[in-house]
Order: sequence, then structure tokens, then C-alpha cells
Amino acid sequence: MNFKSILIVASLFYSITSLAQPKLDLEQNDRISKLEKSLKLKPSSSAGKNYDKEIVDLKIQIKSLKRLTSQIQAANKKTIKNDKNKLSPEQSMELSQIEKDIANNQKQLNALNKAISAGLDKTMVKGQVDQLTKSVTSLKSKKFTILNTKISNQKRLEEDIGKKISIEGLIEVDITQTKDFTETVTDSIDIATLELATEISINEQVSANILLEMDDNSQFEATEAFISYGQDEKYKYNLRVGKMTVPFGRYETSFFSDPIGLELAETNRNVVLFGLEWKGVFTSIYAFKGDAKESDEDDRIDDAGMELGYVFEHDDWAIQASVNYINNFTDTDTIKSKLTDNVTYIVAKKIPATAINLVGRYREFSFVFESISASEKFDSADLIYDAKGATPNTMQFELSYTASFKYETSFSIGIQTSDEAVLMELQKKRTLIGFNTLINESSSIGFEHYISEDYDTTDCSGATCGTGNKGSVSTVRFAVAF
Repeated sequence: MNFKSILIVASLFYSITSLAQPKLDLEQNDRISKLEKSLKLKPSSSAGKNYDKEIVDLKIQIKSLKRLTSQIQAANKKTIKNDKNKLSPEQSMELSQIEKDIANNQKQLNALNKAISAGLDKTMVKGQVDQLTKSVTSLKSKKFTILNTKISNQKRLEEDIGKKISIEGLIEVDITQTKDFTETVTDSIDIATLELATEISINEQVSANILLEMDDNSQFEATEAFISYGQDEKYKYNLRVGKMTVPFGRYETSFFSDPIGLELAETNRNVVLFGLEWKGVFTSIYAFKGDAKESDEDDRIDDAGMELGYVFEHDDWAIQASVNYINNFTDTDTIKSKLTDNVTYIVAKKIPATAINLVGRYREFSFVFESISASEKFDSADLIYDAKGATPNTMQFELSYTASFKYETSFSIGIQTSDEAVLMELQKKRTLIGFNTLINESSSIGFEHYISEDYDTTDCSGATCGTGNKGSVSTVRFAVAF
């Protein structure tokens, strides 16, 4: 056999032996190299890293399951720690069971990993790994369902809170120049109003109402806090129990400053009130326990009042009229503080009062009229005016026009008067002009100027007399409602 023949035979022998022993391609070699590091596998005694592919795949599957169980376990512990109070008892029990199942699965995975290394039957190991895969997948699904339920419950709770709790507020800031009856001029920047009103709907028939207002000492006071029952769709009845301003006088105005009538007659007490509306008619009756009492009177809930009114609307115009009665005008916030006995509030006689209110609108024009007056004279021992019993009263008239410029603007003029109220430090007469511009639905800028006239020097309540002078107040107001 010559040399050339030997080379041919050798070449054929090499080809045959190569076919007899399979080779790993470059991609598989690279994969196994990485697995050696991540799974910490030891090379077999055979040459060329020829691992059993099924064992390698089982090792990979076990490691993935261990990683997944660790992730579920960490998320589970975080949920239990952070959201314990947001979960129902049933959800908490489910999470605790998931925690136990995860720990059990991890033990089985560790055992299977050791079994593979010990040479346990691959078919048996594969069957157990498949079962664990289904178990871990089920646990993950349960966890996801619980979290979704928690999120859904939380969203539903937030939506329910939004429906049940209504919060409104008002901030008014005034830049004011005041010229008093002694001709002293002062400038100021004040928070004229800061109030928060909250209504909590317990259900369709019951609600709780709270109104917080900041006083002159920058302290918040609950000027209203009552529970409301009712609101039938047909008759619109309403029962209110708690602290509120009784509906004696309506005190409606287009101006910034409080009407003189409100300064005289506002009465804020703990009240029981029943109201009813039907086909434009509205009425209310109320009772409260006042501070001002007659000397022989028991400490009873015997102060009361009522309101009766009617609203009529037709096309471009509307009108509302109401009359009010209260049996103890002596107990208004202002009059009570000016009684001769302003400590125990014992009076010779309780005095009733009436109020008449009329509000109208025709297209861009509107008006307000209100008259408030004691129905008879006070006993001179309680409230004196010009050496006899006082009959304090007020009157208010306003006319407004609303123009639709780029921003809606209302222009108003008005006059307000009081009589026999010098002791209450009310102005004899107030003449007002002003305008208010809506920048948007919740904010406005306006201006008001009024000239006030004091009682004459001959108008006296005991030692308190008027000055006969005039004063004025000019105000620019910035307001935001929310």
C-alpha cells in the first residue's frame, strides 16, 4: 500500500469515528458553560461536557420555580405588613395559607435538586417538578386575585367616600380703607372669610353637616353642626337637629358687607327644626332653648319660630316671598349682649318679632327687600331708647344688574337703615354701590363702597348716643370658592 492509499484510509477512519461520537454545537457549549456557573454543576467523567439534556432542563426549571416562589413570598410578606388593615379576614387567612404553601414548595424544590444530583430516576423527578410548577402557578394566581380584590375594594371605598362626603370652602381676602365716625382713616388687609362646609351622607335619608368658620381671633368655630333627616322627592320634608342659625330673616345681599338686619337679628342656637316644601310653598317651624328668660320662667325649651314662603317662576322672571316670626327677639346674638342684664339675661318680658322678605329676578335685573322689626316695645328696664322701651328694626333694599361681558359682572346699588338701635351700635343709614366680576366658576374680584350715617346726638339709649357724623368704607375683595 503506497503512502497515498494510507492517507485515504486514515481520512475515512477519522470521518467514521467522528460520526459515531456526537458533537455539541457552539451555542449549546456556550449555554452549558453558563449553566455550570449558575447551577454549579460538576462536569461528568466523560470528555467534552456531554451533559444529559433532560437533567439540565430539570435543573433550570427547578431554579426558575425557586426564584418565582421567593418573589411571591416577598410580595406576600409586604402585603401582610403594609396592608393588614385593608384586608378582609378571609383575605388575611388566604395570604397566610399561601405563605405556608410557598414554604412547603421551596422544601420540595430543594429536595428534588438534591435527588437529581444523587441520580434519582429522571421520569419521577420530572413528574414531581411538573406538579410543583402547577402548584406555584396556582399560588401566583391566588396572590394576584387577592391583590386585585384589595385594589378593587380600595377604589370602591374611595369612590364611596367621594359620593358620601362633600367638602366645600370659601376664602375671601379684603383690602379695605375705613373712615369712622371720628374721621379716623385706617387701611387693612384681612381674611374676611375662611370657612369649610362638610356634608356627610350616611344614606339617602340621613346626613351630617358641619360648618367651620374662622373668627376675628383666627380661631375656627363650628357655627353649624347638625344632623338632617328626610328629603322625600314629592314633599321634600326635612328634620334637622343640632347647632344652626335659625331661619328668622334671610339676609340675602349682593354686597360684601353683612346687611344691617343680620347684625341685629341673627340667632345661632342648638335647634330642632322641621321643614317642608311642596309645589313652590316652603315652611319651617323650629324650637330652641334660649338664654334670655323672664324672672318667673322655668328653664325650658320654649323659644320658637316659624317661616312661611312661596316661590314662583315663569320664563324670564321669578319671585320669592316669605314671612318669619320668632317669639323671643330678646335672644338674638346682638340684642342679648346689650341687655341691661347681659350676664344672667333675666328680662322683664320676652319680645316677639317679625321679618318680611321679598326677592325677585327679571332677566338681567334682580332686587332684594327685607324688613325686620320687634313686634312691640321692649321693657325700658331691659332695652331703652330715648327714655322708653326700644323697638329696634331694620330695612334693606337692593337693585342689581348682571352684564355678560368677557367676564360676568354684576352691578349693585342699595340702601339699608335701622331705627331705635343706637345701643346695638348699628348705623342709622348705609348707602352702597359695588360690582363683582366672576373670573371663572370659583373665583371673583369685586369692589364695594358705602357711606354710613350715625344716629344723631339726641338719639340715645341711656348714656349711649349717636355722633351725627358720617363715615365710609371702601373694599376690594378677592374670593375663591372650592
